[in-house]
This record gives sequence, structure tokens and C-alpha cells, in this order.
Amino acid sequence: YEGKLILLSLASCLLSLLNPYGYHLLTHSYELSQNEALKRTVLEWYPMISKEVMRTSIFAVFLIFMSIYSLIIALRFMKLKSFSLFLLIIFTYLTFSAQRHLAFLAIVSIWPLSQMLKDIKEKSFFSTSLAILLPIALLSLSVRSFYRGNNVNKTPGFYHSSKISQKTLKFIKEAKITGNTLNTYSYGAQLIFNFYPKIRVGIDSRIDSYGVEYSRQYGRIITVSYTHLTLPT
Repeated sequence: YEGKLILLSLASCLLSLLNPYGYHLLTHSYELSQNEALKRTVLEWYPMISKEVMRTSIFAVFLIFMSIYSLIIALRFMKLKSFSLFLLIIFTYLTFSAQRHLAFLAIVSIWPLSQMLKDIKEKSFFSTSLAILLPIALLSLSVRSFYRGNNVNKTPGFYHSSKISQKTLKFIKEAKITGNTLNTYSYGAQLIFNFYPKIRVGIDSRIDSYGVEYSRQYGRIITVSYTHLTLPT
């Protein structure tokens, strides 16, 4: 299976080149992942070991996941194949560089985990402990997420959580306000969703599209601090 997984990975890489932009799409993705301005503006791009992420519930999930996985690796490391180890190293690095990659690490780790655990004796102490602890850990995390919310404290359900109130949106619609707006960073996405193209925003949360220089200058205009976007002189 290891050889098939390598071939499948290579085929996926080649197929990803079949797009209007060719390899430039891949280089753009890499440059985006290394964009310091983006990492300091959008929460999902914050490094895992940062004070902002460490205050969220996802950090607790990260600690539990890494504790269990590290224990299994320590005890069953010799069962890992080279390509599986390579995948773990790459996605662990990505997870530490941006917390949004934790979900990808969890998905990728299924294959190495199956390699390390496939030949454990059914009634050994290790297998029994895993059979008890893993379901408890998963259930506990699910219950916690349901009652405490995700990494931005949002619980499951349908409700309005945007910055602009529903009364304000109703007023904008009834007053038939149109044109270009000098809005704040946090209002842009909601204005686009509700009123584009009648209302065109000056900025929204897609800071990678606007660029560092534009965001810095725009922040100065509306007197909002974007000091973290300061470019080197």
C-alpha cells in the first residue's frame, strides 16, 4: 500500500497542474502560506503556538491530539514507513505554522496511525487502553465543542453572528443606499454578501487579495491601527 500511496500522491500533484494558471497556482498557495501580514490578521492563519490561538478551544484539542499521537509514535515508531513519516513531518510543520492545518494533520495521520496499530494484539493492555481512552477523548471534545463552541466560541446552530445588526441591514436596504463605501475591515464581507454590486466595499477580510500596502494605507485613512502590516523601509 505504501507504493500505491506514493503513486497516488504524485498523480494528485500532477493533476493539480491542470488549471488555467499552471504551476503558478501552487507557488501562489505557498507564498500565501508564508505571508506574514496574513498570519497576523486572519485568526485561522495564526501560528499554533501564539497567545491568540492558545486562548481558544482549538488549542486544547491540539494538545490532546498531539499527546495521544506522540504516545503512539513513541511506542510504535518502528512500524512507520518512510513515506508516512514524511507526511507526518510535513503536516506537523504546517500545523505549527498555522492553526488552520490541524484538521489536515488529523486526516493525513489516519494512514500512519493504521500502520502503527494494525498488528497490536486484540487483548493487550495497550489496545485495551486505546479502545477505552480514544472514544472518551473524542466524545469529550465533541461535547465541549457543542457547549463551549469552536475556536471563535461559536456553537453549532443557525443564527446571526455578523458585525452589522439586522436592523442596520434593513435600513440600508430600505434607504436604497448604493455606491462605494469607506467601511472597516470587519464589515466588508457582510456588505458584499447582502448588497453587492449595489454597494462596493473598500476592503474586506480577503487581505491576501488586497495586499499589504493597500491594507496599510487604507488603515491609515479610516484611522484604524494596522501597525502589524508595516512594510520594511
